[in-house]
Amino acid sequence: MYLLRISFICLLAVGMMVGCASKTAEIAETPATQEVNLTVGGLECGKCVNKVQVTLASLDGVSSANVSLPDLAAVIINPGKITTAQLTAAVAGAKSCCPSDFTAQVTE
Repeated sequence: MYLLRISFICLLAVGMMVGCASKTAEIAETPATQEVNLTVGGLECGKCVNKVQVTLASLDGVSSANVSLPDLAAVIINPGKITTAQLTAAVAGAKSCCPSDFTAQVTE
């Protein structure tokens, strides 16, 4: 009888563990990274390109930034940490080495 009681308790404990393990919580997944393309105005030289690239890369939530002189920037971001509005504001706030100011607009 004692052995039967222990077996029943063990079976009950295993059943509870399996029942708890089989319940899954659905978590809304946000993408870890997202690529954002910007059209950057005011790029006139290599120093301008470097300034905008360094500015974007230094932002919290930006994994990488690649800026090219034909006025394009590809930025890999963590959408949970930074918004596209913050990206464009950072570009606009960067100090240009040339007479024109920087502008940025998200392109699709």
